[in-house]
Amino acid sequence: EKLNADAVEMEGAAVAQICYQRQIPHLVVRSISDKADETAREDSMMFQEMAAKNSATLIAKITELLASELSVEKSGKTR
Repeated sequence: EKLNADAVEMEGAAVAQICYQRQIPHLVVRSISDKADETAREDSMMFQEMAAKNSATLIAKITELLASELSVEKSGKTR
């Protein structure tokens, strides 16, 4: 069966399953660095740096937002 997928993600599902079973909050962040087709090798080499930078930017923003949320919770203030 052909799914016409734009991306393939396998590793995060294993992490998510274990975290779910152990009731551990988690977030899997992935960047697409290639297409799921015959151009994958060339695409990966071309887009890997951009994907890494995009992931780093997203994680920095999420960390900032979580830190802000925790700060508000600790102070007892409501938004």
